[in-house]
Amino acid sequence: MYHTGDKRFASAVPYASIIVELDDAPGALLAGNLLEAPYTRRKSGDASRSSSRKLNDDITLPQFRLARTAPAD
Repeated sequence: MYHTGDKRFASAVPYASIIVELDDAPGALLAGNLLEAPYTRRKSGDASRSSSRKLNDDITLPQFRLARTAPAD
């Protein structure tokens, strides 16, 4: 994504948008950003790890990394 429909999201542009199914809640979907991987690399069924990014006092974005590229906790 290279366009923001809301100026409050401007600091997040550009980003890769992703929809993930939560392991702890099968069937529950969550929209977020894909970090550190070209959008063309992401395939259905790939494992991911979550984090978040606070944009401002009102908005915190869910973010994901492919599990094989995610830093260890």
